[in-house]
Amino acid sequence: MNESYWLKNARLECGFMRENGRVTGTITDLYHLLIEAGKVTKIVKAGSAVSISLPVKDAQGFLLLSSFI
Repeated sequence: MNESYWLKNARLECGFMRENGRVTGTITDLYHLLIEAGKVTKIVKAGSAVSISLPVKDAQGFLLLSSFI
């Protein structure tokens, strides 16, 4: 798994919505992630330029959740 690539348009949780002091939901936004050797090594806001020298995969706005190993 030594492949490096950009995963574009991945939706990440970046905050919480609160109502009456309770969490009622999450706030999400789109990001581009640099994946190197199977690990996320860089996260940039969607709309930022990424290196075109690496392959690009599109997450199509799907929510990305980390694996819990």
